[in-house]
Amino acid sequence: MTGPILVPNLAVLREEFNARWPRRDKRSDGWIGDQAHATRPSGHNPDESGKPERTDADKVDEVRAIDLDADVDPAPADELFAELDRIRRTPALRKRLIYIIYRRKIASASNGWEWKPYSGDSPHTEHGHLSGHPDYDNDRTPWGVATKGDVMDTKQEAKLDKALDKLDKLEKVTWATTNRAAGLLSGATTVTYRVPGENSDRTEPNKVAAQLAALADRPAVEIDYDRLADAIVRRVLAGEAPS
Repeated sequence: MTGPILVPNLAVLREEFNARWPRRDKRSDGWIGDQAHATRPSGHNPDESGKPERTDADKVDEVRAIDLDADVDPAPADELFAELDRIRRTPALRKRLIYIIYRRKIASASNGWEWKPYSGDSPHTEHGHLSGHPDYDNDRTPWGVATKGDVMDTKQEAKLDKALDKLDKLEKVTWATTNRAAGLLSGATTVTYRVPGENSDRTEPNKVAAQLAALADRPAVEIDYDRLADAIVRRVLAGEAPS
């Protein structure tokens, strides 16, 4: 028997969430249970080596539950709830689950898939919980969160994350450079700015302001325009081009 695996039914759902929201927060994601889960029946426990909610006839050590972080998008709308509710209202999708828990509510096959108050130990405000039905362990049918063409494999997702991280760092560096330049042109005697990755501000003398002040202190140059005009006329009459 190999180590525990997440059933394909729920692995496909997680991949679609990752494809639709590549930058979503995953800190509250989960699938295999911790020691607290291991002491009681839970969909997060492997069905061969742990205390599962449901079992099947095969000898594969399967986990039939996932948690999806609530923070999938910075928009004000609760995108996670919208997706969970769409699954709840779609018979072809909800039949692949036993229940859904999110924000102190539970919807399950046993209660007619209506949202009911949930009073378990965790209110599930930081993530949504989905418990899979063993009859659909190997169902790889798309859930509709993202089309098949949009779903990225692990390598593609890693490349995208790396590129977006670089873009984020470039944006921070650009901001710091712009902030420093604005300070140099402000006329202040010192400039304060922060370099991305550092925990404190940098302060430096404003050399630009000092140079501008030195120029301003120089006496103005007076030009005798009459003498300049006479000199130009003489050079023109002598056949020289004025320089």
